[in-house]
Parts: sequence; C-alpha cells; structure tokens
Amino acid sequence: AESGTVMIATKASGTQTFVLPSAATGGLVFTFKCGSASGEILIDPAGSEVIQAKATNDAGADITPAGGTGIKNTAATNVIGDYITLVSDGVSKWYTVAQSGVWASQ
Repeated sequence: AESGTVMIATKASGTQTFVLPSAATGGLVFTFKCGSASGEILIDPAGSEVIQAKATNDAGADITPAGGTGIKNTAATNVIGDYITLVSDGVSKWYTVAQSGVWASQ
C-alpha cells in the first residue's frame, strides 16, 4: 500500500531505520531521502533478503551486503538531498534504480 512512497529521514542525530517489506511482490518502489545531515539512514531488508546497490551514483563499487544485512547513508558522509530508490524483483532482492550520495553496507 505504501509502494511509491518517499521516506524522508529527518532524525537529527543517531540512526533512523527503515525496514523494507518482502521483495516477493515485484515492482514495489521506495525512495529514501536524507533530510538531516546529522543523522544516519539505515535501510534493512525483510528476513534474509538482499539489497543490491553501488557505493556512489557515478559507477562506484558494488555494495551488495549478505542477505538480511542493510545499507546505510552515514552522518559522516551524507548531505541533505542524498537519496536511494529501490525496486523489488518479485523474488528476494531489492535493486537500486536511482541514487545520489555515498551508501555503504551496514
């Protein structure tokens, strides 16, 4: 029901965690956006599912963590406006379709 939503992380300190629903429904889309450069964004997959992403939007290194492990946009490197858009494959993975900023494995 929330597919297509843009989640804006506004927590001014510490980590703001978002948990994705199961990727078993193909085509679900979520965008996560940095709204406070003082906080960290952590995106966790459901169960042992996988998030496949790149470290940066300009052909950075692959940061596909082990199943069940999230990705983050840390307060040490983020800026307001950083974002990542993920789409589910209908099986067990989330793929990046757009991003800005620096992202890392949890």
